[in-house]
Amino acid sequence: MRGELRLTSNGVLHGVHLDGVDISSSLRSVALRLDPSGLPAVVLDVMVHDMSADLGRAQLCIPDETRDLLLRFGWTPPQDDVQQGGVV
Repeated sequence: MRGELRLTSNGVLHGVHLDGVDISSSLRSVALRLDPSGLPAVVLDVMVHDMSADLGRAQLCIPDETRDLLLRFGWTPPQDDVQQGGVV
């Protein structure tokens, strides 16, 4: 993925901006890996809740902010079920 990532912190509050959009509230954690033999890597742990249930038929509801972030990372939602308002 290409884009501009900006990490900010004042020691108490931290911010993560991707292409100028604040994605901080969608993240559980951020890690910066500095490998001497490679490029720096930023690991974003996106706040997604695992759920397992045998419901037969159900709607998958994803908050718009999370959906937008997943789309920015290249996720392709099912084309026959895409809707706005948190329902995929």
